[in-house]
Amino acid sequence: MKFESPKQLKNMLCNYAVENRYQLCFKKNDSKMLLVVCCKGACPFRLWDTWMSQEVSFQIKTLKIEQNCARNYKLGSIVTYSWIGEHYTKEILHRQKLTIRQLRLEVIRKLGIQKGVGIDGCFLKAVCTGELLCAVGIDANNYIFPAAWAILCVENKENLIWFLELLKDDLELGMRNGFTLMSDQHKGLMEAVKVVLPCAEHRQCARYIVANFKKRFAGAIFENLFWKACNATTPQSFNVFMKEMEKLSL
Repeated sequence: MKFESPKQLKNMLCNYAVENRYQLCFKKNDSKMLLVVCCKGACPFRLWDTWMSQEVSFQIKTLKIEQNCARNYKLGSIVTYSWIGEHYTKEILHRQKLTIRQLRLEVIRKLGIQKGVGIDGCFLKAVCTGELLCAVGIDANNYIFPAAWAILCVENKENLIWFLELLKDDLELGMRNGFTLMSDQHKGLMEAVKVVLPCAEHRQCARYIVANFKKRFAGAIFENLFWKACNATTPQSFNVFMKEMEKLSL
């Protein structure tokens, strides 16, 4: 089979993965070649594709279509926000009053993708000044998608409460548990979350923590231990890294 470009082939692979509910991973993915395997190592599926030497076509050179792994209804990282957008373009055009919440529920119903939300802001320094506040979600494939945004004159507790209340209503969060929110260490945001989403698991972004961490503990060894502690999967391994850090700081 021949394709115009790697992008065209990857789009077809997304369709295949969604239709058959298989997890596919890009082992090699650049402008010259594409190697795709099943994310579960024991599965024999393999696709190798490169440019042809005699014509401008991207051609499949090797294809083992057999798959013996169990189907995964949360899909793999092969499904991106752009693929979702392409498949919902017509629906959005025909249903111009389609809300983000309705689209989100439709995607969850069809693709089985569950999501979390992160909140952050940045300053606007052009003609229109202020601060751009945005909320993004992370789906089961570890891809980021925009959920909501607003322009504020200042990022304070009152404005953040207003933003979170609208976000809460739009996502129909209510007072239920099982919702995780990640943000920076902005004090106003931390207080606003306590007011609007008291049952949410509020966690701080590790990158913001390490930025402040460097002010007190300078050196690559401290930063490496910090990231190892962040990636620890048990309390015991976490404590090991923390004890090493404590010894070095003495």
